[in-house]
Parts: sequence; C-alpha cells; structure tokens
Amino acid sequence: MLYSQTSCFQLSISISILFLFLFTIPQKPYALSSIQCLSCHEDMVNNKLSKTYVHVPFLEKECILCHVVNNPEAGVKPKRFEWPSKGRKLGASLKPESEHWFSFSPKLVHKALFIEVSGDGGESLRITENAPQMSRLKKIENDQTLPKISNVVVDNIVRRGLTSATITWTTDELSDSSVIYGVKQLNNTSNIDKQFTRKHMVTLFGLKAKTTYYFSTISHDIYGNRAVSNTYSFSTAETIGTPKSKMSSIVPSVDKIDVQKKIYRFREKILLNVTANLPVKVSVQSYIKTKSVEQPASADKRYNKLPEMHPTLANRWDTTTSICGSCHQDISKSSSHPINVPPKKGMMIPADYITLSDGRLTCMTCHEHHASDNEHRMVRYPKRKLCRGCHPRMP
Repeated sequence: MLYSQTSCFQLSISISILFLFLFTIPQKPYALSSIQCLSCHEDMVNNKLSKTYVHVPFLEKECILCHVVNNPEAGVKPKRFEWPSKGRKLGASLKPESEHWFSFSPKLVHKALFIEVSGDGGESLRITENAPQMSRLKKIENDQTLPKISNVVVDNIVRRGLTSATITWTTDELSDSSVIYGVKQLNNTSNIDKQFTRKHMVTLFGLKAKTTYYFSTISHDIYGNRAVSNTYSFSTAETIGTPKSKMSSIVPSVDKIDVQKKIYRFREKILLNVTANLPVKVSVQSYIKTKSVEQPASADKRYNKLPEMHPTLANRWDTTTSICGSCHQDISKSSSHPINVPPKKGMMIPADYITLSDGRLTCMTCHEHHASDNEHRMVRYPKRKLCRGCHPRMP
C-alpha cells in the first residue's frame, strides 16, 4: 500500500501529539495501594511471611490499613506547626465517643492547651488553645443529680495465667468508672478510669482462683456526684465469655472530623468539653516546651527522607495501639495489662519491649508488629517469661 508524503506527514504529527498527551497527563506516583509498599520493603515482607504467626492484614498485604493516614490529600506532606515535645498530660479518652469531658486544675496549665483528636480511620486533628483565664470562664453549677447505674454485668472471667474478671455497666450521663470488691468485704478498689463515658468497663486483676468475690460499681459525673451500685457477686471457679480472636477488614472512616470545644469553670477546676461529629479519641496536654512537628506526626524518624509524594504515615501511637482496637475490641476486654501508662518508678523495660518516645506502654510492648514464631506474636514466650521481662521477681 502506498502513502503520499502528505499522509505520512499527517500520521507522524498525529502519533507525536498522542505521545505528548499521554506523557503529560499528571501522574500520581504513590497511590494508596499496599502493592506500592513491596517495591521498597519486599525483603522484610518475605522474611516476616516465613514466620509461624502472621498478622492477618500483613498476610493479606493490606499495609495501608495500619500504616497510612486516611487523608484524601495523603500524597501531600502536611504543614509544620508547634506541638509539645515536653508536656504535662491532663487527660486522655481512649474509648471512641462523640462527647468528652476533662477536669483539671488551672495550676497544671502552662501557656497553652494542646488537644489531639483522632478517629478510627486514621484521620486526626490537633488544636492549640491559649491557657484559659479562670476569671473569664463561664461558671457552671452542680446539678446535684447522681448518675443512674444500670446493666451491671460480669462480662468476662479469665483463668489463664493471672486470673481476672471484667465488669461492665452503663450510666445515664457521662461519668468515670471504678469498682470496689473483696472476698468478705469490699476492701479493695480498682484503678479509676477517669474517662467520662456512659458505657463502663473495669477489669480486676490478680484474683484468687476458685473464690467468690463481691463487688459494687462506682461512677462520678463531671461535677463529682458519686453513685454506687448494689452489691453483686461472681466466682472465679467459672469461666465466663472468654473472647475469641476476631479479625475483620478495617474500613477507614471517610468522614472529616469536625470538633467543637467549650471551656467552663466549676469551683476551682477547669472543665473542658470536646464534641465531634463522629466517635473519636481525645488527649489533652499542657505546654512546657514545644517543637516544630508535622501533622499528623510521623511514626518514623526517616519520614523526611521519604519521596515528596509518599502517602502520609500514621503516627507511632496509631500503629502501636490505637489501630489495634479496630479489630480486637473483644480481646481488649480481657487484656492482662494496661496500656498508655508509664512504667512504675524504678522499673527497667527490656530493649526489645517497644514503648512510645515518652516511655508509655503500648500493645506492641508485648507483641510483635507483623509476625512472630511465638504464639499471639508475643515478644517473649511463654507468657510468664514475657511478664518477667519487667517483673523479674514474679514467681
């Protein structure tokens, strides 16, 4: 077939225009796909996949579920702003709620309040508020109404290793949680969960086997009004509601967090109210010393070396604890160790037990991130050996 010079010239121009169009379409080099992770982390992934016990999302190569912030602009590095490198923790609400209350002394607030809000989908928001002046705050009065306690249930009794029992109840208003208990009299008190909530859960640790315990639940509202339930009992000879491991796909929330805050004065205390358009966790710190950080904060010191369009990584708190509750809600009820707390004074934490930068314990203090040859992906095995890492005098 013969072509005229004009036809060949036109064909050449058409092909040139087509190539020019294809190669000038804006490309997104780092789409939110876990497959992208393998291009840099393939050796690590293959090594972990050879282990006996593998985290299900990791096994399915769903890296973004735990490591990438769910942000429509995740390919754009967030701006820097001031956030405390050293601060005093005023309170933390780690159960997702749409409303949170915090009560603290104005003497604990230095220069500013720092409020961090995070959703289950990885989205987060940070708010800086100048230190409130007590004389300018709206004063609220005690409503003199006690919280109404109902639905008291012994939800879980675990007899593996350290015997424990989990007690749940509800209140008609936001209030804190604690339990008084004992064998013949109520002479023991649990730790007080200071988060104000309507759904309460307290786990009692170090119980004796095959023993009957009596208990009452206690809740204080934001004004300090104290309610005590009737006395109930349970026996550690029973095993109640032992939870089974449940793993399901995490569906990150696509909602944008919208937060409203109000600050009041109650007697000589500051009351901070934080409400959101979806269930969130909230932590509050006071200023001592700040540093310039990125929002959301990176979990990896190598963050600044990442390519310009790399998806924003979740912070260390999210990847070591916060995201765990998305799938392991039942397991958390029978957890044998508290999290988001510092080690006791004088306690030495082994180097292979991962903590947050300020020393707080997380889920990953006792468990491996991706995979392990130890059951339940424990850092050390068996469980008694794991506990002795921090408690060497434990029998």
